[in-house]
Amino acid sequence: MTDLKKEGTASQPVISIDSLAPAAIERKSESIGVTKNALTLSRLIPLALAAGFFIGLGGLYFTLFMADSSLSFAVQRFAGALMFSLGLALVIICGAELFTGNSLMIGALASRKIPVGGMLRNWIWVWIFNLVGAVILVTLVYLSDTPKDGSHNDEDCGRQGVAWLGDTLLQRHSLQRARVPRGLDGIRGSLGS
Repeated sequence: MTDLKKEGTASQPVISIDSLAPAAIERKSESIGVTKNALTLSRLIPLALAAGFFIGLGGLYFTLFMADSSLSFAVQRFAGALMFSLGLALVIICGAELFTGNSLMIGALASRKIPVGGMLRNWIWVWIFNLVGAVILVTLVYLSDTPKDGSHNDEDCGRQGVAWLGDTLLQRHSLQRARVPRGLDGIRGSLGS
């Protein structure tokens, strides 16, 4: 977690990994709630957009692995869970604002450290921009035309659902490069990386 430590007039994030007692966890959660409540929209919006995009990315890759019938049951579940965890890890590492994490602001509200209006304001903006971030991801996937570019059919999808993410996609991409409309190659490339 990050705490803000005042040094003169500037705030510097201090990274700490704490092993805390329950009462200290509550105090830390309350202080994080106060910090989240104080975020301006100019800081909150990009962080909420990123969280929506990242969690959507985890969900997208989870769905791809779960839909791949060529994988065994256990491998599907393990790979799917690993991919969804990737989305959560991106949210945590980047310090993005995910609605589910902001629900802990209720502790700061219960301690009367933030007003109800401030908490609801945060929740509403974070929820809206988490949705917008996820819709941006959906739009990029739709615009990439990868699932319907004619490089595989429905039968192929059942046997090789995830294959188009790896080497097969690169092979197909190089063969179909001339047919890809300008701009789609950039979208496909950004989704692949």
